[in-house]
Amino acid sequence: MFAERVKESFKRAGKNWSVLIVSLLLAVIMWITLIFSEDYSYDLSYNLTIETAIPGRAMNASAKSALSIKGTASGYYLLQKTYTGTYDNLSISVNPRWLVHKGGDEFALPGPAIKQLVQEALGERVAIEWIASDTLYFDIPQESNRKVPVVALASLKFKSQYMQVGPLKLTPDSVLVYGPVELLENIDSIHTLPLNLKEIESAQQGILSLSHISNVTISPNEVSYSFDVCRYVEKRIQLPVGVANLPGSLMVAVIPQRVELRYRVPIPGKALFSPADFKAEVDLSNFDALEHNVARVVLSRAPKEVVWYEFNHKFVEVIYK
Repeated sequence: MFAERVKESFKRAGKNWSVLIVSLLLAVIMWITLIFSEDYSYDLSYNLTIETAIPGRAMNASAKSALSIKGTASGYYLLQKTYTGTYDNLSISVNPRWLVHKGGDEFALPGPAIKQLVQEALGERVAIEWIASDTLYFDIPQESNRKVPVVALASLKFKSQYMQVGPLKLTPDSVLVYGPVELLENIDSIHTLPLNLKEIESAQQGILSLSHISNVTISPNEVSYSFDVCRYVEKRIQLPVGVANLPGSLMVAVIPQRVELRYRVPIPGKALFSPADFKAEVDLSNFDALEHNVARVVLSRAPKEVVWYEFNHKFVEVIYK
């Protein structure tokens, strides 16, 4: 009987100790959370990089000295900086009007601009009290630049009876490239990273990064893309091949005299068309320049609903009568 009472007492004591330990741990966690969520005044340092757009000069430059500020930040932010023991890298965008040219490649960014731009970059993480440096200096070397078109590398696969309508649009469709003259001379376009889409059945849009080129800066370094998609029905029709712009009184014939046209129109709203709605012909305005008396067939008239077409014979032979 006595032994059972002792055993029961230890069991109850064990439960009480467990509750006490858990309570202490929760109290410690809440205390730590409260301590580190408070704001503290601290000296902070950053390696500052600017992005700017001075004609004929590099777009990026690093400050010659570290940016030192006194600011108020949360305990979590200060603990992170203390733990890493290194300067944070901070990048800001600077309007060229803020920069003062000191001669050669050297430019200066005055204190008021530094405080405004750095505070915007830091956001709510840090509230700046004062900045140790009145001015920061940067070397922004001269560079050539040129505008080149952007070329999309796209592999687009559509679901059955779906197709792209119109071109793939890029915005912007051209970018500025900065770098040594000898490199820029060999750059006539910039390619996007590959866009691979499958089973497409609706209009698409998104963002594409641009390919990297060593020692060349590209601005901007990404573009948006978009293209329209429709569901279609395909029809076939036989058309006679006419002749346009025949010089003088020359009499000619074309072989074959008729071609088959495959065309597509969107669903819904598809319409039925007759051969009279289309016109296939060859343009002989430059008859003497024809190679081997062969001319390309063109569709010179078609309903506006047609989104794609193809002839079974893209070329015909032109012979004298």
